[in-house]
Amino acid sequence: MAELCVKCFQQECEELDEPFTKRGYIISKDADLCETCGEWKPVVVRRKKLYFLYQLAAPRKNKNRT
Repeated sequence: MAELCVKCFQQECEELDEPFTKRGYIISKDADLCETCGEWKPVVVRRKKLYFLYQLAAPRKNKNRT
């Protein structure tokens, strides 16, 4: 996987029509060189395994509740 900062990774996801949430990916704590913009920023390391299952099991907030 290419090392991209969060901003560049969001742009890549928009081009591929994939939803991006920071909770679905592991982001480095240390600054690393982004391969797209060439700046030193925290980069996206990888996608969390089985993240889609956590989304299904997560309780949804009901907006109609009073």
